[in-house]
Amino acid sequence: MDLQNRKPKEKEIRLIDFLMKKGSLIYKVDWEKYLLVTPMDDGGMGSLILTEENSLNRQRFYGRTVSELEYKDADNVTVIISLNIDDKGKLYELDFWKVDFSPLIEFPKI
Repeated sequence: MDLQNRKPKEKEIRLIDFLMKKGSLIYKVDWEKYLLVTPMDDGGMGSLILTEENSLNRQRFYGRTVSELEYKDADNVTVIISLNIDDKGKLYELDFWKVDFSPLIEFPKI
């Protein structure tokens, strides 16, 4: 599977913004202008690698989880979404985990 960087969709920006506020993450005002996302090869659960345009070639490491959201997908299976930052405090990952590892059916409504 060829996974490419792309600009985030509006629903992804809303979800990231919600999780940043939920976790009291202070971030630059126009963060979404510089954000690129790369879908992860996770069986269709929806996880994204988050990268700022100016740090595409920098080696990055998980830092911590900022906040999480739990909801039921359309098939009533629990999905846990975690917003993670790297060891430098930059957006790192929007991790979707559907507890039965099946593909995501419905993106959460924020």
